Amino acid sequence: MGEFDPFRVREDVFHAGPSRSMLPMAQPHTHSQVELNLLLCGEAVYAFQGLELELRSNDLALFWGAFPHQTIRVAPRTRFICIYVPIEMFLGLKLSTRLQFAVLAGGMVVACRDGKGAASALRLDLARLDVLHQALVGEDAQMSELDHAELELCLRRIDRRGWNDLTRPDGRAEATPCPARSEKVIAMIRHVLAHSAGPLRIADVAKVAGLHENHAMSVFRHATGMTIGGFLTRCRLHKAQELLLSTSRDVTSIALEVGFNSLSRFYESFARQVGQSPRRFRTSAKVPYPVSLLSLTTPDASEVVSQGGRHGRPTSGRMTARL
Repeated sequence: MGEFDPFRVREDVFHAGPSRSMLPMAQPHTHSQVELNLLLCGEAVYAFQGLELELRSNDLALFWGAFPHQTIRVAPRTRFICIYVPIEMFLGLKLSTRLQFAVLAGGMVVACRDGKGAASALRLDLARLDVLHQALVGEDAQMSELDHAELELCLRRIDRRGWNDLTRPDGRAEATPCPARSEKVIAMIRHVLAHSAGPLRIADVAKVAGLHENHAMSVFRHATGMTIGGFLTRCRLHKAQELLLSTSRDVTSIALEVGFNSLSRFYESFARQVGQSPRRFRTSAKVPYPVSLLSLTTPDASEVVSQGGRHGRPTSGRMTARL
């Protein structure tokens, strides 16, 4: 049996880190999930995007794990919860395009605690996330429609009340430009999401980013930890789960609608990622809920400006994002 790795991330499922004790990391790591960190108590400094970014007790941060990140200083007895959201699920949440773009472009988004009623409202959401984390690390933990809905509602309220991007300087009026390679990866992600139900050629995905096919596949995999084909399958399966929970349509019609031409391949892919058959997944659901994949669009620069924030200090050795 291999040695336990407390920083290992399961790449394809909605899940939570089991430990609540925050530890310094020996080196940066990356993964394809969107990571949600809530500090229950204490404080920690992250190395992220060439900056040292500080989180304090009751801070709720959201960032894309495809960018190298590392906790470099952690106060004694600091406790936190960590929830990992697959990128296709994050893009399916009904959040503002501005928030989604900020995360995909390499921001570290933190919920605001300023403003009338914001602090007390945030405390309630943090308590809900605490309960959600406990459910996700239970003995029979698996993603449920209620877990998904609870996470979405919390993030939508935070999105509406306001958030800061710690990677941007205080008071800066214009948005920090998205690195060229990040823009290309975002363009490819958007194209796959928009065309996941039909035939999709690598050449078409590469074209929207202005890259050769082989280079596009390399850039995409280097940035996300997934192949374009693997990401496409995950998008289709996410849509299939939505339809299984929110409609009474038969499995075959759902498989065809989301883009699978082979029913056997659909069953195989679904069981491998979800851990059960489509029919069992549907019958185990208690409350159906509709979730729609959003077409991620690049906002105007004025829309990407954070709502104020704390600026981190540059690290001595600048870290380069994998995008």
